Amino acid sequence: WLQKLERKERIAQEAPTAPGKAKIVVMGMGRVGLGAYLYLQELYPDNVVGVDANDDKIQKHRANGVRCVHGDATDSEFLQKMELPSRSLIFVSLTNHNENVEVVKLLQQLDYLGKLAVVARFPDEKQELEDIGCITFNLYAEAGHGFAEDVLRQIEEQKVTS
Repeated sequence: WLQKLERKERIAQEAPTAPGKAKIVVMGMGRVGLGAYLYLQELYPDNVVGVDANDDKIQKHRANGVRCVHGDATDSEFLQKMELPSRSLIFVSLTNHNENVEVVKLLQQLDYLGKLAVVARFPDEKQELEDIGCITFNLYAEAGHGFAEDVLRQIEEQKVTS
């Protein structure tokens, strides 16, 4: 009976997302995510999209030519709309470890089969993420640019050993 009270128009957070055809998604467009995005965009022009939940941050990025869409990476409904089978690599760089783990588990529950790269701040976090199948990067070793560079190197190494 509550559905009758819902508005026809959606609020910004519920508006349909248009991630486009990008094969690489960067979830969390803070300093690390933005650095990774910019590096990846140099290597794979027009094949990268950023995702963030902060509308002000999104508008700022868009004004600077960064392709960024609104979305909450911890929302399974949003993740379902992301057309996951068409994405080959997802970078997760949210503000805390528990959120990062939550996103990874949601993506795995949704049968995402691509590569997952996640930022870790401490060795125990890095180990936990590796144990659930992620490529990891120690945030304190380097930031955004190094994150993307390191993950791509690891992917190439995995291809060689596969």
